[in-house]
Amino acid sequence: MTGVSLVQMFVHRYRWVYPAVAIYLTLLACIVRVPDSVMNPVLKGLLSIPFFFGMIATLAAFSNPESDLTSEASGYPPFLLRMPMRSIALALWPMLAGVLWGIGSWLGIAVLFLIPLGAQITNGDLVWSSAMIGALVVTFQALLWMPVRSGKLRLAVGLSVPLALLCGGLSLGMQHVDVETITLLFVLEGFAAGALAVNAVVRARTVGTVRVPLVAKPRLNVNRKAKAPFATPYAAQYWLEWHRQGRLLPILTGVALVLISVPLVREHDLYEQYYQGHMIMVNTWSWAMLPSLPWIPLLISTIIGMGVKKSDMRSEEGVYHLYYATRPIDSSEMLRAKYAAIGRGVLISWGMTIAVAFAWLSEIASDGVLRMPTWMFILRWTPVSQLALYAAMIVLAAVWTWRNQAIGAFVDFLPSRIAARLYPVAVTLLGAIYFSLFALSNQFLQRPESIWLVGPAFSLALGLKVWSAFLVKNKLATLRPSEGDFAGRAFASWLKVGAVTSLLFLWVANFYSSVGANVPILSPPVAVLAAFLVAPLVRPMAARLAIEQGRHQR
Repeated sequence: MTGVSLVQMFVHRYRWVYPAVAIYLTLLACIVRVPDSVMNPVLKGLLSIPFFFGMIATLAAFSNPESDLTSEASGYPPFLLRMPMRSIALALWPMLAGVLWGIGSWLGIAVLFLIPLGAQITNGDLVWSSAMIGALVVTFQALLWMPVRSGKLRLAVGLSVPLALLCGGLSLGMQHVDVETITLLFVLEGFAAGALAVNAVVRARTVGTVRVPLVAKPRLNVNRKAKAPFATPYAAQYWLEWHRQGRLLPILTGVALVLISVPLVREHDLYEQYYQGHMIMVNTWSWAMLPSLPWIPLLISTIIGMGVKKSDMRSEEGVYHLYYATRPIDSSEMLRAKYAAIGRGVLISWGMTIAVAFAWLSEIASDGVLRMPTWMFILRWTPVSQLALYAAMIVLAAVWTWRNQAIGAFVDFLPSRIAARLYPVAVTLLGAIYFSLFALSNQFLQRPESIWLVGPAFSLALGLKVWSAFLVKNKLATLRPSEGDFAGRAFASWLKVGAVTSLLFLWVANFYSSVGANVPILSPPVAVLAAFLVAPLVRPMAARLAIEQGRHQR
């Protein structure tokens, strides 16, 4: 077995993502050369977001992201540990491939897109940032591959150490430390992490990849009280759903909030800004980045909604695994546990986001006469109607976050693996097309004729959604005739969610129209179509169908 074949086994599941990332980078290199008079530079930058998502996914492939970060066992693929190769080769080849791909991806997007776009990135910045990316890749591999005593400790270290490296690199760069010094620090850290990764693979091959203690020791507390069993099958199912996906969004959101708050540690200067016609001296970083906070849980839930976590509950036949489908729990209880787990994660994530936003707004600001927290100035100067609008937009973003989580949660139940893999490609492609149209000259999506492009597309998509739901409902009724009531309840819930979402859409559109910012694509017909299009309908019914198919296996 060669090193190249070993790397191919690592990245097999993501093999289609690598050419897609390369093709998208080529498109970005062409888009950045479009004159600014034709395409808005800010929206050009937004088009790079899908590339960074793809870059993260492809880098994670070299570490085996399908493993459980909270497990005590090694995250190295178990079947590869049995290959006839030296342990040092098993560790070095994925590390080398990950470092080369990470550095190459970063240099590609920086040289071909970011620098031509106007980003102030020097050659020295490229050098130390490349060393930082290489160190991050190797460090995460070492942390994931090492067998540990406590999975929770691995989770904490696995999130905090890479975050500390990233924040440290950015901080050293902003303080204008010598490029040679920063690069040397990351190179040394990378070599240390590489040695730890090799040791991790050796221990994984000798200790094993099952949940066993590293060293057999006698129990000192033999009378320790054992954990109580689950009270009900629903409680066990809820525990499973929370640990599989529910807690993922709060963890990633917390890490992102910490990361974006790091500059506030050293940035305390006040600069002149204007709000509602009033001058205010406020912290520049918090004031500029505050509008981006609600996007953090929303974007992370979008990534999760694309099915970034591999399904381990769906069998090869495209149905729910017999092991899960035959549990002594009703199908509706299975779905309710999933809804409850993701709902809890969304509430925690948005609670953290709002708390961080309030902490930012608690910094002292001044209007030249008074000095008090920023949020007090906002309350004094903002009309009640606009405050209500802000609240409605937050509710809408939170609901959309839950919707994305629900989409990702039901990847386990999709009857087709092809559909699960094509969904993220379709979302990324449609998003890029939307931003491209929005960035065209004269703000195309704000012109009346844009309705003739968006309206029929939304209508066609909505028709396909209802047709798909009808097909799933008929198949479900064939397996279990009594499931017709469930289909009716699902359709009624879809109507309610769509109605509430459309009212929020229309309220937001009406506000912007009142201040002279007419957005035709948010007009009543299109807004209503969009609301019913994003409301979940097919996934819950497909989930019920997958469970019933699993229970009807022979």
